[in-house]
Order: sequence, then structure tokens, then C-alpha cells
Amino acid sequence: MQGLWINDILGITSANLESGAMENESFVLLDENEKKVGMLWMGKSKDQFTCDDIGYLLGIFVEKRLRGRGLGRSLLESAEAWCKNKGLVSMTMNVGSVNEKAIALYESSGYVPQTIVMKRQLF
Repeated sequence: MQGLWINDILGITSANLESGAMENESFVLLDENEKKVGMLWMGKSKDQFTCDDIGYLLGIFVEKRLRGRGLGRSLLESAEAWCKNKGLVSMTMNVGSVNEKAIALYESSGYVPQTIVMKRQLF
């Protein structure tokens, strides 16, 4: 399943770059057999409060069997380097409230909540 997701993101990135619709890049993490086992997807956005250009972590993924080895943190550091190389002084991302491991990774890397999205099922 993750292979399909990675391929979908690569397709979206390619189409966006060709059309000029959005400035984004994706990076694939390969294992020793050149198998896709992770991905980082970055974009440029606007801060919702200041309208400053910011980096936006669109997606980050490490195959389940390889988690807990520091690969996610390395991808996050690569995301920050991508932002710095683009002259972007901050980076944001959305994370589901139930994704406790991702939240722990982000908080241990110095990220703090900026907004809270509220949801209610209506039917």
C-alpha cells in the first residue's frame, strides 16, 4: 500500500512542477535493495496569520518495519534543510491528533501547536 502512496505523491509532485501550480518537491528513501521505504514531500505555502512564505511538510512516511530507527527524524531534518535552502524561516505541518508517535517526534524536535482544528460529525 505504501508503494502506491509514494508513487501517487511522486506523480502529484511531477504534475505540479510541470504546471507551475505549486512549488513542491518530494524525496524518496530507498533501502539497500533500492526499494522505496519512505518519503518526504515538501511544499512552499503562506503562513495563515502573517502571509509570510513558509515551508510546509505535506507528507512524511517511513515503512512500519523501519520505524524507531531515527529515519523519521532524519527526514524531518532534511525538511528543515529544504526550507533553509529556499530562504524560508519557518515550517509547519498538520498531524492527526491520534498520531501520537508523529506528535512526539515533532514536539521533541521543537515544534509546538499553532492552531487547533475542531470537528464534529453531523451524521
